[in-house]
This record gives sequence, structure tokens and C-alpha cells, in this order.
Amino acid sequence: MKALIHGRRVCQVVKDEDLFPVSAGLKWVDCPMDITDQHTYEKGRFVDPPPSGLRVPIWNGVEWIDENPLTVQEKRQQEYESTGCSVNDLIVALWEKIVENRPEEATDIQAKREAVKAKFPKQ
Repeated sequence: MKALIHGRRVCQVVKDEDLFPVSAGLKWVDCPMDITDQHTYEKGRFVDPPPSGLRVPIWNGVEWIDENPLTVQEKRQQEYESTGCSVNDLIVALWEKIVENRPEEATDIQAKREAVKAKFPKQ
């Protein structure tokens, strides 16, 4: 078996008889049967893939692609949390608006939420 290596990335694994010429920057390396394109190649050895659940792009021979792109909901969730719209922030803002009659924080968070929704519209 041979692994096609680009930098540290295992791009493809093929049988010895299925080798094909590659361009500069790519190289073929002998590998064990259990190596997949989810492994990496560092300092002359193969490194196990990351734990499942992590999103790792795949090299298709032309470009890096993400076979499991984030959903709109996941993108929005990440953006909400990075802009100060966590669930806890929303609860506090709601409490302040309804119970304490202080709508400023809720208004600020709603503006952030609307910006996130505009950035990541539903398909």
C-alpha cells in the first residue's frame, strides 16, 4: 500500500499497482493496510486521525473540501457565542428587560442576533 502525502496530510491511499504520477509537492510513501486519508504523516510516521466528531477537510487531489460542512444552525450557534449571545447572556437580558424593566441589553443582543441571521440566512 502507498499513501499520497501533501505536507503532513494523507491525501489518498492506494494499492501499489494503482500508483500514478504526481506533481511537485506530493509524494508516495509506503504505508500499512490500516492507514486512511484521515491519518497525518509527521516526521516519517503516520499519526492516527483525530477523535470522531471533529471536522477535518479532505484533499480531493485539486482542493481541500469539507465533506461534513457545518449546518446554518451550527454556524449561527458558533457566531452567537463568539459575539456575546450565549444562552446565559440571553437569559440575563430577558430577565433585565421583563422583570427589571431595563431593555438595553436585550436590544443590544437582538441587534447582534439579527446580524448573525443576515450573515447566515436559512437556505
